[in-house]
Amino acid sequence: MVYTFRVELEKDGAGGLGLGIKGGRGEGDGRFFVSHLLAGKPASIQGSLQPNDVIIAVNGHPLEGLTLEQGCALIVASSALVRFVVQRDGDPPTVELTTIKTIPSRDIVHTDQ
Repeated sequence: MVYTFRVELEKDGAGGLGLGIKGGRGEGDGRFFVSHLLAGKPASIQGSLQPNDVIIAVNGHPLEGLTLEQGCALIVASSALVRFVVQRDGDPPTVELTTIKTIPSRDIVHTDQ
């Protein structure tokens, strides 16, 4: 199973994300992959990305058909906040939900003390 998710990363003071990518047009199947994460940098601290994740888009720009250099240029030219659309093989993470019942205000009785 493959699932898609979004990741937002803020660049560090040096303008980096601590993210290595590989692939692009002319390499393998043309997709962009996360190759590695640098410890202590935004991508590893935030924790959503993993090596071999597929990067589909950067800031709304699809990477399909771009060279590695063009894909990297999109990331470098980004403002401090970079938005990725990513795909990963495997089952999506589970999320625990809690149900909260809302009581309509007409059912609440106010009393003066």
